[in-house]
Amino acid sequence: MKHFNVSKDEGVTAQLSKKQKHVLVLFVLTFVLMVMSFIPWTDLGVTLFSDLNTAITGIPVIGQVIGSSTAALGTWYFPEGAMLFAFMGILIGAVYKLKEGEVIDSFMAGAADLLGVALIVAVARGIQVIMNDGMITDTILNWGKEGLSGLSSQVFIVLTYIFYLPMSFLIPSSSGLASATMGIMAPLGEFVNVKPSLIITAYQSASGVLNLVAPTSGIVMGALALGRINIGTWWKFIGKLIVAIIVISIALLLLGTFIPIG
Repeated sequence: MKHFNVSKDEGVTAQLSKKQKHVLVLFVLTFVLMVMSFIPWTDLGVTLFSDLNTAITGIPVIGQVIGSSTAALGTWYFPEGAMLFAFMGILIGAVYKLKEGEVIDSFMAGAADLLGVALIVAVARGIQVIMNDGMITDTILNWGKEGLSGLSSQVFIVLTYIFYLPMSFLIPSSSGLASATMGIMAPLGEFVNVKPSLIITAYQSASGVLNLVAPTSGIVMGALALGRINIGTWWKFIGKLIVAIIVISIALLLLGTFIPIG
């Protein structure tokens, strides 16, 4: 509470000022624009934003100021997202009538918080690199292959899910985990009449639940660092939910084995 400058009773009695309401609107608008900018509208058949971008950049004077390389909503990525947050941060400071020094101090304080997050993300990635380059991951994959072969469909899918739990810890990247293991697990499933889609579901379910608690996940560790929350406290808070998700996931996977392959 002290770090975020919020008193115990403030949330009950405090009223937002007009400037704070304006800032809140801009804050919400920032995330609305961010979400809209990452949705591939053209792939969904919506050409409004691309047509609008072409029309604006084609205006003689304004188009030259904006630049022909301006990306339309739906084609943004990290550079445009960073630009959006930087611009909206300055705009919010101006709307709230902060002095230049206050805006810079706030920016530097936020950057200082993110520096620790960046280091944690780098260390989490480093663990994964050591596991891969040291052939530790390959060894564990071979153990999984030997242990899962020659089983019934029901036992196979349950053990596959259990297998992906520690693997999701070792390889937090979902795409990395899929590329490293799916070439082994999918063929094994065919020998025991387990559909490839069910194996993918087991992998996705295990990866999703482990990435909520894994200390090798940069997102988890970064968010906990920003929130000043100890990972042990986080595990105690979410532990029952994790167990419930695992039980339900196994039940649904077992049900899926009784659906004929077609």
